[in-house]
Amino acid sequence: MMKRKLILTSLIMLGWSLALTGCEGEAREGTELARVQAALEQTQLELANVTQARDTLQEQVNDLIRSRDEAVTEAKNAQDRIDELTRQFREQAKIIRELQEHMQRVQAAIEKL
Repeated sequence: MMKRKLILTSLIMLGWSLALTGCEGEAREGTELARVQAALEQTQLELANVTQARDTLQEQVNDLIRSRDEAVTEAKNAQDRIDELTRQFREQAKIIRELQEHMQRVQAAIEKL
């Protein structure tokens, strides 16, 4: 009879030990699950922030590209205008030289008279 009580007591203790171990395991799993869910939420928040920052930077890059293209176009137009004015200056300088030569010939003719 004593052996039966001892065996019964041992079985009860073993059952409680297993039950408590299972509860601790479930509690640990619940805690781990909560930690993983919190980490997932934090990662999703960081991803949203990074995505927003990327979109903002892309808009800035697009603005800079537009500004660069406009500056290149303005520089090309300015260079074209400079080339045109240089051509006109050379033409005017040529006309002035021709007029000076003509005036010298006229003065020489007047002096001969």
